[in-house]
Amino acid sequence: MSNAKHNKLMTGMVIGGLIGTAFSLLDSTTRKNVLEKFQNIKINSGKMFYEIKENPKEAKEQISEKLHYAQAVLKDALRDGQALYEQIQRTVSARTSDVKEITQETMDTLHHSKGEIKSITGKIKEAGNTVMPNLESTAHQDEENLPAVQGNRMVNSHPVL
Repeated sequence: MSNAKHNKLMTGMVIGGLIGTAFSLLDSTTRKNVLEKFQNIKINSGKMFYEIKENPKEAKEQISEKLHYAQAVLKDALRDGQALYEQIQRTVSARTSDVKEITQETMDTLHHSKGEIKSITGKIKEAGNTVMPNLESTAHQDEENLPAVQGNRMVNSHPVL
């Protein structure tokens, strides 16, 4: 990125930030919250500078302890986050295998059911033929007499006699 473009970008970002801040401060609640936070920062930073000025060694040790503590907490949080990520990854992986297995079992059941349905249909036809022997031949003749349809037009129509 050229230096001129970078400067324009930064200028635009600063102006946008200032305009956004100005609009947000139009709300009285936001103004009060911002003022309270600035006052707290001013008080706390004043205390901190005073303590550093009066007891530089002690202040350095306190800051160092706080930084070490924060570092330990962050490392612990990162370990927990990594462990959670790995657990989620294992769970998703295991569930993916389960879904694949269930899908295969479903397909096998469906394939087996097709054969069962054909067998049942055959038995029903056999029972029907036993009760009404001429039913199948009549149905077959009716199908032969129906006109064949291709698209929206009839082809090879057979007259019914």
